[in-house]
Amino acid sequence: MSFTEAEHYDRVWAEVDLDAALYNMERMHQNLKPGTKMAAVIKTDGYGHGALRIAEKLEPLDYLWGYAVATYEEACELRDGGIKKPILILGYVFPYCYEGLAQKEIRPACFREDMLEELSKPGRDPRDTLPAPILKTDVMELSDLKPEMILKGTVRNVIDFGAFVDIGVHQDGLVHISRLSDRFVKHPSDVVKVGDIVTVKVLE
Repeated sequence: MSFTEAEHYDRVWAEVDLDAALYNMERMHQNLKPGTKMAAVIKTDGYGHGALRIAEKLEPLDYLWGYAVATYEEACELRDGGIKKPILILGYVFPYCYEGLAQKEIRPACFREDMLEELSKPGRDPRDTLPAPILKTDVMELSDLKPEMILKGTVRNVIDFGAFVDIGVHQDGLVHISRLSDRFVKHPSDVVKVGDIVTVKVLE
């Protein structure tokens, strides 16, 4: 179709056949060695069908090992929807999700030793053993915080764009990677780790 011809259409759309997912899996499997297992990587809403519907369609395949998703929430959607086969999370998993991983039998991709250590302690929040923040008697709630305040806190989580610090106001504060040091920081884990006691300044 030429560009000129396309101008005559008010709308365009794409139709995806749910059976096409099964067909594609079968064709790919035919090109593998006998006995080879496959994993289905399901993106967000399964190209409009819904991740759960795609997984339900593929679940009966005997050569399907399981599924891979990007986030904890996507994994929970599949497990809570009745999917029984293994589910692997390819993206980052926050520590507060670790207990849910164990309960729902969801597998995270581990890329740091401290993550492996914490996941080996099922049934509890891995942050429970971290040092308690050093509290100021006049700062007990979020509303007590004022710009320019200097406080001590405990690093509770380290992510790609910064670190979350507990200063005792029932909500961890984010220190952006650009504020972690007066020099260039490639990754927050280069300068802080979970459990560190740090001094922070309230900006806003």
